[in-house]
Amino acid sequence: MAEETEHAQLELGRLSFELSQARLRLTEAVVRASEAGLSQRAIAAALGTNQVAVHRMLTRHRDEDVRLPARVHYDRADARFHYELHRGIARHVLDGEVRLERAEAELERMRSAVQGPSADRWLQRWAVILRLPPERMVAAFLVGGEAGEDLRQVSPLLGIVSEDERTAALNRAYSR
Repeated sequence: MAEETEHAQLELGRLSFELSQARLRLTEAVVRASEAGLSQRAIAAALGTNQVAVHRMLTRHRDEDVRLPARVHYDRADARFHYELHRGIARHVLDGEVRLERAEAELERMRSAVQGPSADRWLQRWAVILRLPPERMVAAFLVGGEAGEDLRQVSPLLGIVSEDERTAALNRAYSR
């Protein structure tokens, strides 16, 4: 059962990655069309959508890092906080600023400090995630739902965010 759940979570992460890549390609195409001088109305007509949808894509492109999967929403502030922290971590991963040796060393330190089958299972999951290519790694640790929440609770990557980034994530999480 646990193996099936883990397989399902990996598949969900893979599908989430594919969807985020498709969203990224669509947004990039809309941005290129806009930069080429097409109006939002013309872009919307070509896509078979409305102008508001195109405007939102262009706004999102300006306001957000489109390399990241679509944002997941949580009701609880603590879940939002860990999610926002990991969105910041994701940017560092995608920019090539994360030394995996440091994350793996932190993972080993955590293994000796945490106890219990649940925590051990999440640390094993992190060992797999840290070996993925950057885009898939990000999709795996930004996955939504309870599994994503639990995974982010025992993250070996928390040490890479600055105090300013931590404060900004805290403000975003508690300002909703």
